[in-house]
Amino acid sequence: MEASFFLLFLLSFYSTIHEISTTTTDVITTNQSIIDGETVVSSGGTFELGFFSPSGTSKQYIGIWYKQILLHAQTVVWVANREKPLTNTSSAVLKVIKPGIIVLYSDKNEIIWSTNTSRSVQNPVALLLDSGNLIVKDANEENPENFLWQSFSFPTDKQLPGDFTLHLDPTGYPQFLLKRGTRVSARSGPWNGLYWSWAPPQLLNNSSIVRVVFNEKEVQDTYFPINNWLTRLVLTSNDNSPLCGCLDKFVAKHPQQWEKGDWSEGCVHKTPLDCNKERVFLKYPGIKLPDTNYSKYDRTMTLEGCRRVCSRNCSCTAYSSLDITNGDKGCLFWFEYEEGKDTHREFLIVDGDDSSRPDSVIGVLAEGQEIAVKRLSRTSMQGLNEFKNEVIYISKLQHRNLVRLMGCCTQEEEKMLIYEYMPNKSLNSYIFDQTKSILLDWPTRFNIINGIARGLLYLHQDSQLRIIHRNLKASNVLLDMEMNPKISDFGMARSVAGNEMGAKTRHVVGTYGYMSPEYAVDGIFSVKSDVFSFGVLMLEIVSGKRKRGFVHQDHNLNLLGHAWKLYKEDRSH
Repeated sequence: MEASFFLLFLLSFYSTIHEISTTTTDVITTNQSIIDGETVVSSGGTFELGFFSPSGTSKQYIGIWYKQILLHAQTVVWVANREKPLTNTSSAVLKVIKPGIIVLYSDKNEIIWSTNTSRSVQNPVALLLDSGNLIVKDANEENPENFLWQSFSFPTDKQLPGDFTLHLDPTGYPQFLLKRGTRVSARSGPWNGLYWSWAPPQLLNNSSIVRVVFNEKEVQDTYFPINNWLTRLVLTSNDNSPLCGCLDKFVAKHPQQWEKGDWSEGCVHKTPLDCNKERVFLKYPGIKLPDTNYSKYDRTMTLEGCRRVCSRNCSCTAYSSLDITNGDKGCLFWFEYEEGKDTHREFLIVDGDDSSRPDSVIGVLAEGQEIAVKRLSRTSMQGLNEFKNEVIYISKLQHRNLVRLMGCCTQEEEKMLIYEYMPNKSLNSYIFDQTKSILLDWPTRFNIINGIARGLLYLHQDSQLRIIHRNLKASNVLLDMEMNPKISDFGMARSVAGNEMGAKTRHVVGTYGYMSPEYAVDGIFSVKSDVFSFGVLMLEIVSGKRKRGFVHQDHNLNLLGHAWKLYKEDRSH
């Protein structure tokens, strides 16, 4: 039977206590050294550095541990030579040498471990701070920015006996994973705005403040101890830890394994779901939430919206509030996938409400990546032609300001295009909305205009095909998480050969108001047609007014006519 684990706060491990003599200083100079049996202690007496041997092994390490927390064991928080332990410390020594590095020598005077530096100082010292940070600096230097090295930049992530690791996994929705080797032993569950699902709030309220940063660039979890509390996570076998149990209407997937204390395979429905029947979700408050590896989240959706989405999707097994500090906003979904499916071909439609793209829905791949699924008309011949056109052209185009095509699907009458998901949807949902337009300051608008121009330049000059888009407008410019623009919808695009800059057609397509006069009247299109459309779009971005439907109290001109009037009157600046 596998031992269960009780998790508190800071990953640690126990080592045997040796007879050690503690120095009265927190510093190691070039005239000093540390040998087995000697230690240095931080100024406040919180941390201690020296040689130690983990329980159950004769291997020796240099490490830092809490001093006087447990009388019968060392609680080690950092290890120097964790990849290369010592087997004989009779003559091993830890020194500080010029130009400013710490070196651990073996009994044979071989370098076992050392720090590094890109600078040199005249009087280097190693100092153990009361924060547990071991630093190397010049003896007279107090500015942290000028330190040569610090242990905080090289955190230990291993618990040597048992090879346990603890790390923050960003897949799906972030959660902590505790692993023994490659096997996951425990999961924290998701962050709910106040605490991780595995950590009861009463354990945190009086000891620390937890801050979690989660955006497109980073996922970060920080603990701030308060009231002089020392916060730890203790990993230990515990016969009194709570037992796993299945929720109502569920049973153990492998009952014999559960009897042995192995709950890793989880629970299954007593009665298989019938997607043709109405589904009902039961509320379970105060439980640890499940694995978020295959989850999807939406920060703006209400819980009622979550229920509707899950009710429409038979693969949606559960949903939860994303942030309990944010009222009814935010939702986390869990999905169930069939084993053996090709995750690059199988996807789930989880939300059909994308007001800016009426022909598109939002989906999620099996590995959790969000996608945009464009479903084409089953009856329109124009839709079929546009489908082929879009696949042919955009599959050959790669640019940061063009939306990326991830795949396509043609099965019987169903035709779909799979794109990268643009969370901020289309440009027209911002520039023509009184509330959202406030988010578009001038630097953001300039960046959007500049990005669209770069995308057009690539299409007209730098791509392997000279592409004329023919339908550039606000709704065909999508915005990513950082509000970077990406040109989309190449269903009406045309390519021209060699050095040709345009062509003529009897079949005029596009959107009136954005089309150049020679194209709208005579069917003559060229790169200049896209430039005209770009000019109209730029006017809309700057003014926040639509080209069509523009009204001015002094005249009956449209937006382009109004801009031209201002230009002629030298009032366009």
